[in-house]
Amino acid sequence: GIVSNTTISDLISILKNFKQVLSSYNVVKYKTVATSSIRDSANSEALTERIFNETSIDVEILQPIVEIEILYDGVKKKIQDKVLLNKSNICMFFISAGSSAIVYQSAGHIIFTETFNIGTLRLFKILELPEKSVNFYLENIIRKYINSLLRYIDLKKIDEFIVVNDDLINFLKKSNEKEKTSGVYNISRKNFLEW
Repeated sequence: GIVSNTTISDLISILKNFKQVLSSYNVVKYKTVATSSIRDSANSEALTERIFNETSIDVEILQPIVEIEILYDGVKKKIQDKVLLNKSNICMFFISAGSSAIVYQSAGHIIFTETFNIGTLRLFKILELPEKSVNFYLENIIRKYINSLLRYIDLKKIDEFIVVNDDLINFLKKSNEKEKTSGVYNISRKNFLEW
């Protein structure tokens, strides 16, 4: 699809306001990035050019692998005190508005990544679903992830499963685990495999 002119105008207004906030705090160095929603739109180049022309903000459209690296690094920093990252086999699920990803790491090294062009916002928009129905589709996404992972890894070898997305975290709460740290949910192998 395309990003509408109204949405582009709204985005430009938001970026102008944000640029003023940055200026009020004397921030001179910052980076503006876009992810799947902009990356996948038919008018992404025109959109980023218009943003630059009207705001002088250069928007970098992140490729999926770069987006995963940023998310992975952020999660690593958030959980480094709770999980033995350099000694564990960890499977991370990232589900954003427009895309989703799975990352498998062993002993601190990424072994496997895969991205899917589906996220919570796309589910709402494309399928015109009520919010209650999204859990059903999120469960199917996770099962798709698991099937992808099974091609490479025995799930019983995974020490930790980490989920990053509040919609999915709410769905997984039925596993009766309480280990949540602002947007990151840790689920035991036993509960994950039972699920």
